[in-house]
Amino acid sequence: MKDFMRYIFGEVKNNRLSKMDAIGLIRQFQTQAIFNKPYSIHPLLHQNTSDLSEQRFTSTFTGREFFLADHVVHGQQLLPEAACLEMARAAVEQAAGALEQAKVRLKNVAWAEPIVIGDRYIQIHIGLYPEETGWIAYEIYSKPDEAGEERIVHSQGLAVLDTDREAPVLNISALQAQCSQSSLSSSQYYEAFKAMGFDYGSAHRGLEQVFVGQSQVLARLILPPSVAATKDQFVLHPSLMDSALQASMCLMMNDGEIMPYNSNTPGRPALPFALEEFEVFESCLPTMWALVRRSEGSQAGDRLQKLDIDLCDDEGKVCVRMKGFTARVTDGEPGLTESSAIHGTLMLKPCWREQAVAGKVQSHEYGRHLVILCEQTEITPQSITDRMDKIYCLALQSPQQGIGERFQTYTAQVFEEIKNILRDKSKDKILVQIVISTQKEQQLFFALSGLLKTAQLENPKLTGQMIEVEPEEDSGRIVKKLQENSQCPLD
Repeated sequence: MKDFMRYIFGEVKNNRLSKMDAIGLIRQFQTQAIFNKPYSIHPLLHQNTSDLSEQRFTSTFTGREFFLADHVVHGQQLLPEAACLEMARAAVEQAAGALEQAKVRLKNVAWAEPIVIGDRYIQIHIGLYPEETGWIAYEIYSKPDEAGEERIVHSQGLAVLDTDREAPVLNISALQAQCSQSSLSSSQYYEAFKAMGFDYGSAHRGLEQVFVGQSQVLARLILPPSVAATKDQFVLHPSLMDSALQASMCLMMNDGEIMPYNSNTPGRPALPFALEEFEVFESCLPTMWALVRRSEGSQAGDRLQKLDIDLCDDEGKVCVRMKGFTARVTDGEPGLTESSAIHGTLMLKPCWREQAVAGKVQSHEYGRHLVILCEQTEITPQSITDRMDKIYCLALQSPQQGIGERFQTYTAQVFEEIKNILRDKSKDKILVQIVISTQKEQQLFFALSGLLKTAQLENPKLTGQMIEVEPEEDSGRIVKKLQENSQCPLD
């Protein structure tokens, strides 16, 4: 590089090369150097590009990487969502330095916008932001070429360094006995995946056998031979992690939520969006088992599927544990369009059960009461505050078209409001109610419940509620629901 620069400067100085041509040659040289230079930190974490504003790592992907070349959705190369987990883990481990022996644990993970590799390379950044609670917030983002454009956040979550904890152990033999309804080869599932638009190359065909049980599947995973040489480069190998998520689709296929494996009809894929908790005990191994079952409160038929996934070794020792992994079954036509595949990735819905309001309930008084109206275009905050005493009401609205972008904006707003409430360290009881519509797309904003759950864990005096309303309900009926639910904090 130094010799090249010296040559260029000499040519400019001797008037044999214009400044504009020199700049073009330098850029071309740097781009080629990026493509030819091996990663310096980690396959998903190439350079430390931190400055005074943030702790940051930057990676440049060309599309030739196995986790991109063999992960194609409707003709477009996508960075697997599972790879984002390894990227976050590696970034926190690198930033920890001397504490690198500690295990990284993640929570409240969201995939807001897929990372798509077009006809040129793409730079992806991950920023780390320490919080007062001891957790580290992270964002995986890119920056558009146009000057002044805001960053695009693809994934975000919270991380913490944990001391080593004893890994749980599963009884593989007992699980095989429970999952004996049927046993299917991977080829049957990969044919179904392809019909849904998921074109997996050899590096992402890690499913060997799938054993089906009641509301659970046990999958045998192998590291594909084509990427066997990369096994020591990752703690969470993208091929194995993505295959574990593929196993979650197998569960939904067998429950008829998406296209059954033996159907000739184009199916409806389930796309990842959120993960409540993620814990790493050991590195992934070349052969593993993945146990996928429904999370507590989740059941077949729910539009938003919430699952728990364990990856373990042949002895049953859990290496990776995922809780509250959520996938949304796409809507609309039987086949998945390119647009919905790339941009329709939001999901997360708890299982709600109706309960009659008791005639007499204990009165609950709150020192602070926050009501958040999520895209309630016909209802204003004032129409709520005029009918209720001692509350603060705000409305979430965004001009952005994509639901992923809107959700990202609302998450940031709700997070700031809750953070301000918790910062006051009030001894009074606090109630936060988020009002969302029953309309299909807006049902996806149930993902905001994850913020409420986290806030309740940090401050037991805070109660969080998601209030569901019909589009035609007026402010009077909404106020009645808010008041009734405020007296049922445990519902």
